[in-house]
Amino acid sequence: MSPPPQLGVAAAQPPSYPAASPPTVAEARSRAIDAQLRTIFQLAPVGIGLVDFEGRTILTNNALREMLGYSAEEFASVHFEQFTHPEDVQRNLELFERMAGGHLDRFEMDKRFFHRDGRTIWGRLTVSLLRDPDGQPDLAIGMVENVTEQRELQAQLEHAEHTFRTLVEQVPAVVYETGLDPRRPATYVSPQIEHLLGISPEKWLACPELWRQQISPEDRDVAFGPDRFDAARSVAGEVSTLHYRMRRVDGREIWVRDESRIETNAYGEQVLRGVLVEATREKQLESRLERLAYHDPLTLLANRELFCDRVDARMRGGDTAGSGAVLFIDLDDFKTVNDSLGHAAGDDLICSVAGRIQGCVRPGDLAGRLGGDEFAVLLEDLTRPSEALEVAERLRAALERPHQLRGRQVSASASIGVAYLADAGTTGAVLRNADLAMYRAKGLGKACVATYEPHLHRDALRRLELRSALGGALERGELFLQYQPLVDLGSAEMVGVEALLRWRHPDAGLIPPDAFVPLAEETGAIVPIGLWVLRQSTEWLAHNRKLGGRALSVSINVSPLQLAPRLVGEVEAALVGTGLPPNQLVIEVTEQALMSPRSWDVVRELKRLGVRIAIDDFGTGYSSLAYLSEFAVDLLKIDRSFIAGLTVDERSQAVPRAVVELARTLGLTVVAEGIETEEQWEQLVRMGCSVGQGYRFAKPVDPAELAGLSQGPLGR
Repeated sequence: MSPPPQLGVAAAQPPSYPAASPPTVAEARSRAIDAQLRTIFQLAPVGIGLVDFEGRTILTNNALREMLGYSAEEFASVHFEQFTHPEDVQRNLELFERMAGGHLDRFEMDKRFFHRDGRTIWGRLTVSLLRDPDGQPDLAIGMVENVTEQRELQAQLEHAEHTFRTLVEQVPAVVYETGLDPRRPATYVSPQIEHLLGISPEKWLACPELWRQQISPEDRDVAFGPDRFDAARSVAGEVSTLHYRMRRVDGREIWVRDESRIETNAYGEQVLRGVLVEATREKQLESRLERLAYHDPLTLLANRELFCDRVDARMRGGDTAGSGAVLFIDLDDFKTVNDSLGHAAGDDLICSVAGRIQGCVRPGDLAGRLGGDEFAVLLEDLTRPSEALEVAERLRAALERPHQLRGRQVSASASIGVAYLADAGTTGAVLRNADLAMYRAKGLGKACVATYEPHLHRDALRRLELRSALGGALERGELFLQYQPLVDLGSAEMVGVEALLRWRHPDAGLIPPDAFVPLAEETGAIVPIGLWVLRQSTEWLAHNRKLGGRALSVSINVSPLQLAPRLVGEVEAALVGTGLPPNQLVIEVTEQALMSPRSWDVVRELKRLGVRIAIDDFGTGYSSLAYLSEFAVDLLKIDRSFIAGLTVDERSQAVPRAVVELARTLGLTVVAEGIETEEQWEQLVRMGCSVGQGYRFAKPVDPAELAGLSQGPLGR
């Protein structure tokens, strides 16, 4: 690029003054700041690309495609080296290879890109490593900011500062020269002083005290520090940049940026030459940017980074470090609000919750939003441990009051975990403890407060170990089925069996189903496991029929995750493959699973196959007579919790009797679960319950043991 033309110098010029910013400096700075502000409140005009470790940009956004002119297909088909300037390729490849090897999580560099039309684009590239669940490098995500204009402006500025050194009167800034004794009048000030402060140049030069007087008292030591006017203590030619506040004659306070250095004038005297530029908007934006960097933009509460910094500082606070606590707050069923009322209403609820949290904490405590519907509060200087629980209960009660969201009242609740700083060695540990306590509160029924206890961490580690081991349990042959008889309560004869999943861990032995089935549902492993249960149980029953065994039914439990259209095909394939009559297969689903419209369609299709449908644990969920009629359910299984308390007392009989009467009205069969005593058996028979299962008749057994149980009445 050829340099700009040199401008001549007139014969009569003002004395040589220090370099001044050209007219475009303040404007460029303002534009850059405006761009930053727009970035915060709008979609950032930053190019983003997802790069595999073959060097292909497999996913790009509009900003990147518009910046470089390539289509998504072109990006995905070539190595990024193809559109990188040759002089930048080597450095880029070195950093990328280190990242691909997992030795680098993030790197930044300025590089030149080739636009599709041949132009060179300067970009500020920031690349971060994405790892897979095993911690191995998976992809790289790059963000590119177009800094071509900044680069060009920087080059022009360096040239212009030398070329236009004497054109100080033309810049939109105050240029000044003063002696090193601030008590003496300045020797020069440009006319822009009147625009900046409302003071004429003549008055400024006539009154040496005006400068100090117009500076905010809090900033006078900044503007008139000991090094400012001391040539012996200053580095020759070094520019000093200061920011301080000044007062205009109309009373308005403004920020100025003062850039100056000590030089020798034409008379051999040392003077201070500088430029004053108004920086009010710059400082305001810096303040807002700083706030947004450490605060949640939606609620203005502290964000995770600021919250963790404060907790960390508190934990390093010496003798008082342990006298604090963290409350971890998670809204219960927040997804329901988003799904039913929309994300805007969800944001309104988040803001309402944030306001109530702020209103409940003590002065000096810090409230933060960690993300989504998760909040945290740092309580400092607790006088007693119970004070943390008092604040937590106050928060819980406040959040339960109805929230006004877009013209309607919405109820919400929160589960709160309490962890004390004294029980943790690091910030991460105390947040983990509070999080575990919060999940304990949810497990206790939600909308309550729980305190961290050491066993919570052990339980979490245990769950993690089981979750990992469960991944290959089916392939390793560790899962097996046992069958518990279902009996006719009148004759005690076996009429069916329920297939029950078991896990024999090679080290831990038998793992209770309630310990591993929820983990299988969390990971999605329940889907292949459920298919295996379906095939195993139908194959066993078909084999039993071929051997001339009693005509039995087999019941299998189906997780809500399995209630997808593919289940219908899997069940049909199992029936066809085994030749089993469809009515001998019973699919057990929970009431909660039937709340999904998708599940309704699947159950209808299963009914068309001829299989029977049972509602498991009936009475513990959200039942509807309409659902029972709609699905033409065949069986209701009374939950064991109602059977366990069954006595001659009328109150204990109320729910089982109501279920039996309901079933009789709808023409359904009732199965009582968990029958363990003779008294329970007798009470159920009197009510008219026809089928039951439980230890009173038989425990779950291996398939080989069922033959002996089917020879006569059980429990006699």
